[in-house]
Amino acid sequence: MKYTFGRKRRSMRDAMNERWTTARLLEATDRYESELRDAGLSPLTVWTYSDQSKRFVRWLQGEYRPRGPNGSDAPTG
Repeated sequence: MKYTFGRKRRSMRDAMNERWTTARLLEATDRYESELRDAGLSPLTVWTYSDQSKRFVRWLQGEYRPRGPNGSDAPTG
């Protein structure tokens, strides 16, 4: 099965074997956001999808820490 990453088609195996830096992941999330817009998704849907992806990368970088309700440090879920 082939998946599309950006404008060129690549196999999932190729993508999985690639090394991803956090900078490259953020670049990929920007491309993802652009493709969501190009696909005609609503602005809120685009924001929701891309925000969650970017938050995950920020977590990988140590720039985001999940917080409990109202910003407390209580565990979530």
